[in-house]
Amino acid sequence: MLAQEAHRWKIAIFYLPPYQIYWDALSEAKGRTNRLQHLGIYHSRRSLEEPVVEIFENSPQLASLSFSSHVSMGDLLINKSTITHFRYEKVNRLMPLTPLELCIEVLQSLPNLEHCVLNCIVHTSTPIVDITMDRLKHLDIKIEFEFGSDQGLASAFWKALRLPNLSFLQVESHSPASSLGHIPFSHFVGRCRKLKELGIVLRLAQALELLAILWNAVTIKCLSLGLGKESFLPVLSSLAHPQTPSQPLLPNLKVVRVYPIPLGTDYVPSGNFLAAFVQMAQRRMTKASSKGPKILLLDTGSLQYPLDVEAAAEAVKTCLHLMELKNSFPAQLYCLKRSPSGSVIKIQRS
Repeated sequence: MLAQEAHRWKIAIFYLPPYQIYWDALSEAKGRTNRLQHLGIYHSRRSLEEPVVEIFENSPQLASLSFSSHVSMGDLLINKSTITHFRYEKVNRLMPLTPLELCIEVLQSLPNLEHCVLNCIVHTSTPIVDITMDRLKHLDIKIEFEFGSDQGLASAFWKALRLPNLSFLQVESHSPASSLGHIPFSHFVGRCRKLKELGIVLRLAQALELLAILWNAVTIKCLSLGLGKESFLPVLSSLAHPQTPSQPLLPNLKVVRVYPIPLGTDYVPSGNFLAAFVQMAQRRMTKASSKGPKILLLDTGSLQYPLDVEAAAEAVKTCLHLMELKNSFPAQLYCLKRSPSGSVIKIQRS
């Protein structure tokens, strides 16, 4: 009965065990999915049986796919040239991340991809050839490393990746930056000459490793940084220090969002963290050049004990007073309400 309505489907999402019998029960839908635009396939677990889904083969409007980690591109017969959006999703905590080789298969299979979200894990050594994607503009990737995995594989991945039109990049990892291959990654960032928005969340990265990446991000206008307790102060200090005209750090930066990554029950930010943030804002916003950042945000909403609006306002007032900046600060400073008890400290240059 469900398959008989396939001609009406625009969005179809299937949560099914990974067995061919379930897809065979939907065989009447084949040839009737002309209106389908988004398809989601979520297998509940791995299986020795690898079902091949054929019913969406003639879906001329299909442009968006989302898979669970148990699904590969080889499981699905579709016209891959129409796909512009793809997402590998980890739908619950028990579901594993997707092996990196399956993520690479996606990138190599979808030549017209524009928007891609990947959640992957490195645990085997797989040969990686050049991956060039001229149309990809948005890449959001979370990458982790299994204990004992080949640490050179991530480096090879960044070296192989060629994304000449990428404008948005978000990278998150809770693994050491050495496993991520931060040097090849920084070179990859430097190759993306149209990159405007960069987000980095590297929980275990040291300040020098993060700064090595930022030095190559010369085209960035919007930067989002998730910083661990050890890297928060030195990274903000480096952003605050005046740069020489011949080699400025992030010369095109307009918007900066920083947020501390909580570790256990640490109460962050302390006065020192706030002071580092405000000092960075003051120094970068008082440059003679008008090219400095216009908006700076300190987001405490991800913390176990985020600052409420009143506490944040009082902390900033105290910080400005101690730094003797209260009367000379060249910006408007206020706090925005954040869900439900956190706050964003926002400094905006007029």
